[in-house]
Order: sequence, then structure tokens, then C-alpha cells
Amino acid sequence: PILFISARSSDDDKIMALHIGGDDYVQKPYSLGVLLAKVQAVLKRYGRQGGSCGEKESYRCGRLEIDFETRQVSVEGRPVKLTALEFRLLSYLVRNEDRVVTKQELFENKLIGSIARKIEAIPVARDGQDVKAVMTALKYLKRGEVISMFPEGTRNRSNEELLPLKGGAALFAIRSKAPVYPVMTNGKTRLFRRTVILVGDAVDLSEFYDKKMTAEDYERAEEKIRTAMLNVLHSFPQKKNKKSKKCK
Repeated sequence: PILFISARSSDDDKIMALHIGGDDYVQKPYSLGVLLAKVQAVLKRYGRQGGSCGEKESYRCGRLEIDFETRQVSVEGRPVKLTALEFRLLSYLVRNEDRVVTKQELFENKLIGSIARKIEAIPVARDGQDVKAVMTALKYLKRGEVISMFPEGTRNRSNEELLPLKGGAALFAIRSKAPVYPVMTNGKTRLFRRTVILVGDAVDLSEFYDKKMTAEDYERAEEKIRTAMLNVLHSFPQKKNKKSKKCK
């Protein structure tokens, strides 16, 4: 857990501290009693400990069967061919079946982590408490490099076109003064099916540069990004129809 202690009193500083992974913010001067109470509250939230599974020689669940010694995998008795990486990933998930395995934990696996680092993926903690990930992303943006992120924060399994955004996209763009390009897919992505990727014009967030940001300011910036993403999606059928009319 991360507890910020600072003499800075502006809302912008507090919001920034919480956005980059802080669990709480204590402003100086403070009493020892208040500090201890906040520390105890933060530690209470982190009181859960993940379980661990022992080594297994084999695994069977429903139609799936794995022999770790021979590295054989079968479904309904039929062997399934897996690459070394796929078998390692499946084994890791099975050995931790009683708890959630986060993307950050996968980076700690030597083989999977080395591949992820080669493609410059950034590990992010599932609960969002990850200062290092935020700082790494800001460093790339300030160097003029490009990062891609999913502003919804999770997969959209609902019927909604776009879930509410989590706040990270606006924070990164404003802090680094980097342009935001909305990218959408036309419909749900399916394996071995063509996916249409739509890219819109850059979202102008310059009105938020070099100002003390409030929570309301970040909400307005996020709404501008969300509106731009939806506009990109809604404009696709119109463009398609216009094109089809010209062909007649």
C-alpha cells in the first residue's frame, strides 16, 4: 500500500497522487493519531493474502487433463498440441487456479516476462495501484513515443457500445501534452474473423494543459475522449453507405 504524506494542499496534487496509485493522502501538518488511523485503514484493505497451490504431477478438471511430467495436454481424451510458451502459461494458470492471476504476475514468469518485455508491454497491477507503470507510460509519451491503452479498464462484455472510461487516458495525455487518437473496432472481435479498426482525429485537450486540475476537469477531459471514440464508431456506417451509393 502507498500512503502519500505531503505539504502540498492543492486538489491537483491530491488527484495526481491518487491517480498514480496512492491509497490515501495525508497533508502536513497532521497529528500522529490521524496518521496511525489512516495507516491502519490502508493495511486493513490489504489484509487479504493470496493462497498458493503445491506442485502437482497431473491435473484434471472436466474435459481437460494435464500431465506435468510428460508435458501432455488432452481434452476429452484427445491430445492437444501446445507450444512451449502455451504449455508454460497454461501450467502457471492451473497451479494458481484458486486465485486471480494478474497481468503483472505473468511478467514475473521468466519466459513469459521476457517475451512481454521484448515487445515493450507495460505490466499493470489489476487493482490499479501501480506507480511504476504510470511513470513508465509518462516517460514514453514525453519522449514522443506512442502507447496504446484500453481506457475502459476491462473487456466490454455488455451490450453497451462503450463502458465509462477509468481516467488514465486523460491523465496521461494532459500530463505529457500528448495527442489522443480514438481507436475503435466495428463490432465484437472474433478469432479468425476480419476486424475493422477505426481511427479518428486527435482529441484536443490543450485547454487542460498547465492548469491545476480538479476531479471535475478530469471527468470533462475523459468525456471528450469518450465522445470522440463514439463519434468514430457512429461515423463508420455513414461512410460505408456513402461509398456504396457512389458504386451504383
